[in-house]
Amino acid sequence: MKHSESFADRLYYLGGVPKTKPMDIKVGKTLKEMVELDLKAETESIDLCKEIIKIAAEENDPTTRLLTEEILKETEEHADKFKRMLE
Repeated sequence: MKHSESFADRLYYLGGVPKTKPMDIKVGKTLKEMVELDLKAETESIDLCKEIIKIAAEENDPTTRLLTEEILKETEEHADKFKRMLE
């Protein structure tokens, strides 16, 4: 949620309007399934962050790039934690 709020603030600053429709939340039936779903979500977020960083660099927007790099770092840490839990 914190990351979404950071992106929303940045979009408002740039004159955009963020989407307000949240995605469906998937809940696993077992602890393992929950962690697998969390890892999948983090992996998708990592891919999205990398794409945003690329676009921000192309658009010469260092603020968005730096913000997203920090979010990417945290997201990769979360993914690593979930991977270790599954091991």
